[in-house]
Amino acid sequence: MKQLPWEVQNLIAEGVELNELLAEEGLKGNHGARLGIALQRLVASGAIKDDWITKAKVYTAAACDARMGGAMKAAMSTAGSGNQGIMATMPIIVAAHETGVDKKRLVEALAVAHLITSYAAYYSGELSASCGCGVKAGIGATAGLAYYFGGGEQEVGDAINNFAATVPGMVCDGAKPGCAFKLSSVVGISAESALLANQGVKVPHDGLVDQKPEQTMQNIGMIANGSVALDMILVKGIMNK
Repeated sequence: MKQLPWEVQNLIAEGVELNELLAEEGLKGNHGARLGIALQRLVASGAIKDDWITKAKVYTAAACDARMGGAMKAAMSTAGSGNQGIMATMPIIVAAHETGVDKKRLVEALAVAHLITSYAAYYSGELSASCGCGVKAGIGATAGLAYYFGGGEQEVGDAINNFAATVPGMVCDGAKPGCAFKLSSVVGISAESALLANQGVKVPHDGLVDQKPEQTMQNIGMIANGSVALDMILVKGIMNK
């Protein structure tokens, strides 16, 4: 990756601080679904493994808890969405802290995540029946994780395709505290997709998955933009509660 302009680096560093503070607020306050706190409690009890992926789930969920629960903290958004910003950045930030921070690599990885999320959002649209934080930002986080852990262009592309074989069917049923459950689940898939790609494991080019990851994201966008009927069904279901 070419040298990022200083103003871009500073903006990314500001985003790291904002989203870390948001996650910390979610872990100490009574916000949203309190999923981050619950996951942290499960780690402490030994019910789930204490590793960087679990911690990434905890902090990503906690940041979403705080944001959806009305905490007076800002989030660094990505492609116009705070939850997308949380999903695209927190897994990479936690991975860096837990495995040894390479600050230059971290900033570059976050830039990759922001750019890929924006690319996916361009084709999927700002609002659709497709879950933006789970699908679009999940793709971004996957790409950023693959890059942070040493992946090159091939591995990043394979990671995107690995992710695309799993999550694109996740629907958006409104911004709410329950979004934390979606983000937390997607963190694990993003991490596995990236780590597998860096080990040379990639999904075959079938279904939505194209040989070129750019086309894969465009295919996902066609599904999102073609889901008008599903969107109406979701709205009807929400309004009838």
